[in-house]
Amino acid sequence: MYEATHEDATAHGLYQQSCVAGYALGCTSLGALYAAGRGAARDDTKAIAMFRKACDGGEPGGCLELGHLIAAGRGALRDDAQAVAIYRRGCERGGAALCMALGTMYEAGRGVPQDVARAAALYRQACTGGAPRACTSLGRATAAGRGVTRDDTAALALFDQACDRGDLVGCVEAAGLLLGGTDPARGLALLQRACSGGEPLGCFRLGQVYATGHGAPRDDGKAAGLDRQSCDGGLAIGCVTLGQRYEAGRGVVRDARLADAMYARACDAEEPAGCVGQAVLLAASGGVEGERRAAQLYRRTCDAGHADACNDLGVLVGAGRGEPGDLAAAFALYTKACAAGSAAGCSNAGYALLDGLGTPADPARAAGVLGQGCDGGLLTACTSLGILYEHGHGVVRSAERAFALHLEACDGGDARGCAYFGTLYARGTGTPLDAAQAFAAYQRACTRGSDLGCVLVAGEQLHGRGTPRNDAEAVRVVDAACRAGGSESCALVGWAHEHGRGVAANAARALELYEPACTRGSGSGCAQVGHLLARRDPRSARVLGLYERACQQGYLPGCTVLAGLYEAGTLVVRDPDRAAALYRSTCALDEASACAHVAPGEDPGAVKAAARYAGTCTNDVTTGCAKLGALYLSGKGVAPNAARALQAFERACSDGDASACANLGDLYLQGRGTERDAARALTLFERACTADIAWACKRAGHLYRQAHQNSQAYSRYEKACQGGDAEACRFRK
Repeated sequence: MYEATHEDATAHGLYQQSCVAGYALGCTSLGALYAAGRGAARDDTKAIAMFRKACDGGEPGGCLELGHLIAAGRGALRDDAQAVAIYRRGCERGGAALCMALGTMYEAGRGVPQDVARAAALYRQACTGGAPRACTSLGRATAAGRGVTRDDTAALALFDQACDRGDLVGCVEAAGLLLGGTDPARGLALLQRACSGGEPLGCFRLGQVYATGHGAPRDDGKAAGLDRQSCDGGLAIGCVTLGQRYEAGRGVVRDARLADAMYARACDAEEPAGCVGQAVLLAASGGVEGERRAAQLYRRTCDAGHADACNDLGVLVGAGRGEPGDLAAAFALYTKACAAGSAAGCSNAGYALLDGLGTPADPARAAGVLGQGCDGGLLTACTSLGILYEHGHGVVRSAERAFALHLEACDGGDARGCAYFGTLYARGTGTPLDAAQAFAAYQRACTRGSDLGCVLVAGEQLHGRGTPRNDAEAVRVVDAACRAGGSESCALVGWAHEHGRGVAANAARALELYEPACTRGSGSGCAQVGHLLARRDPRSARVLGLYERACQQGYLPGCTVLAGLYEAGTLVVRDPDRAAALYRSTCALDEASACAHVAPGEDPGAVKAAARYAGTCTNDVTTGCAKLGALYLSGKGVAPNAARALQAFERACSDGDASACANLGDLYLQGRGTERDAARALTLFERACTADIAWACKRAGHLYRQAHQNSQAYSRYEKACQGGDAEACRFRK
């Protein structure tokens, strides 16, 4: 009575007197006051002493609370084995609640080897003995088939039994089966009963019903109110959900301060998702102090066993945010997260292993952990693994496996997966070639926000593959993607403005579009800015830096141009060694334009590259044919063969590759691999010149001059000169 009216100090004195007098229940009640800090300062050590005295006196409640404190490590070191011994002793004396507690230890494998069948048997014993919460636990085991045969009907009967005997959590679990089954109205009523009865889990689950619209009309306002009730009732995950609502403005006014407060409340209650939510907000604040506090929260939560927190901490550590930058430490955190079940951790560990960041590069191991990430439901990991199978990197090459992985990722909603899925249809890799299917996949990727997908859509529209040619629509697609923050889309719409495809030719506008493309990470955008600036002013100081940036961003033709600048001493002190190194490293990445400059014997990967290009050329992939032709001309990876080079260039040129047309024209002009045909060569040079291949314009100029067509010759030399061909500038005179 005294405790119920909060006269804690008086209750404390009376319970102390009864405990000293040997009344075991009085010791249990006194221990509860010490554990809660009511009537006296909180003191877990004294609480344990009181509970132990009560338990030794045969009071089941004292044994139960003693086991709980020891299992939680309060007032003493955590000792699961000792807690199990206490629960077992009480259970053997007939304490139903103690049998249930013992069952939870068997189910979790704490202090005893895990044994879900033994746990279910103990729950049944406790349920029969009068512990309604044990009926709920047995119902959960029955619904999941843990330790007993799965049986939803029997599980519902157990939940109803628990609910009827006053366990509101049983009402909540019964509602879960009913809402997804034959009686959602009864399920909704049970949740309302549990919530109105003061069970925070009931309020939380009822909020989920209103949030999703499954079982009742969707109502974010009601859902937010119920999340607040569950949070105020002490359910930490309810505070997390309420924080997410404040962060996103769902059902409440958006308020980052209140979101942080809700996350902090959950974190203080040892809910890992609350700590992670608070850390995300702090890291996003951009301040040094915020990042430092975020790292502390992630580390605390990671150390407590939360896998995703370990991954998030790895991201900060790898970037040097909140803690000193350390790629090796970041990799260790990704590995720890992956081992604990974080799909994102597996994915990041895989990327680190692919790139050799903080650990030696190991493609085979990377494929393994990316596979774990994919199996864990992270669709981006499925896409990345598909790319490895497509190229045989770290795994045995399998086009069929690549196709299946990209399909899984795309169907699951990963835009990048749709883009790569489409490229397989476009090449006929792992599936019959189907341009229409490729275009449909690219559209799915673009619609879902993939810049790459939009670029591929526009590319098909420009070439009329899989869809009727429509230059204006292609420009519209990439222009919208560019405005949305894309990089390669800006580069492509810039190209359209430069060449007058789908829009009036406008070099100034093209430059305006190439600039943001470069800034956002498009290597081709940087190279195009450099190209246009060099046409305006061959001595522009920016040109070298732009090609450097293009190369650093992975645009391999930009690396080849950069090597040429070092080789010729254009805009930079001549450095043949630097040029040779660039040619070699770029050739090693299978860029044929660089391989043509590599001395024989210096390219061990060329044979493999030639085989790969031969395969892609067979499947009508334009770039594969062009690169294969270049290798046949240079004799890199294959025996020199002008006739085969001619065949490869013919296929690439007919599919729109301007550089291939230029090389093909050169073969016809020289009579290599075919009979000499100057007229055919001129046609091909003109085609390449239209696409701004400067040396092709110069070759066309030579042929016009030989035919005494001086005005045409002059105009071609002029264009070649503007394109950066210094020799052509001399021929203008």
